Amino acid sequence: FDDPLGTGSGGAQLFGTTGGVMEAALRTVVELVEGKPMDNVVYDDVRGLEGVKEATLKVTPAPDSPLAAHVKPEVSDGLELRIAVANGLGNAKKLITQMKAGECKYDFIEVMACPGGCIGGGGQPRSTDKTILTKRQQAMYSIDERKTLRRSHDNPMIKALYDKWLKEPNSHEAHELLHTGYFAGGPAE
Repeated sequence: FDDPLGTGSGGAQLFGTTGGVMEAALRTVVELVEGKPMDNVVYDDVRGLEGVKEATLKVTPAPDSPLAAHVKPEVSDGLELRIAVANGLGNAKKLITQMKAGECKYDFIEVMACPGGCIGGGGQPRSTDKTILTKRQQAMYSIDERKTLRRSHDNPMIKALYDKWLKEPNSHEAHELLHTGYFAGGPAE
C-alpha cells in the first residue's frame, strides 16, 4: 500500500462532478445485488448539471444475494431504488424540505455542496467562461470512458485492502473503519 498515487478507476474520477458518486456507487450496488456487472456502466439519469436529478433503478437480487430475502415472492420484477442527486446547498435545502413535507421519498441521495460538484468548488481556477462547468464535467466523463478500470470495487488496491483488513463489503471491520455517524452540533442548550 505504498503507492503514492494509487490505482484509480473511472468511477473514482467521477467523484469530482455532481452525480458521480451516485454513478460510481450504482456500478457497485447493482453488481453486488444482482450478482453480475451492469451491462452499461454509464447511468445517464444522474449525469448533468441540473440542480436536482431524480431517477429510479430496478434491481433484481440474485438468489444468493443477502437482499433476496427482502423481496416478496409476488414481486418478480425486483426492487425499485429511488435515487436523487442534488448539487449546490440551495438545491439540497429544497430537496430536504420536500422530503420533510412527505412530497418525495428516496432510498439513496447524493448531495454535493458546490454547484456542479467539486468541479465548481472554491479550489478550482476561476473562469469567465459561462460553460466551464459543462466542459469540466465532460472532461470527467471522457476520462472515465477511457479508463480500462471503471468500477471502483474492481480496483486491485481496494480488493487488497478488503482482503487484508476489511474482509468484505459491509463487514463489521469495514463499518467500524469506514463509516461515520451524525451528531448534532451547534451551541449547547
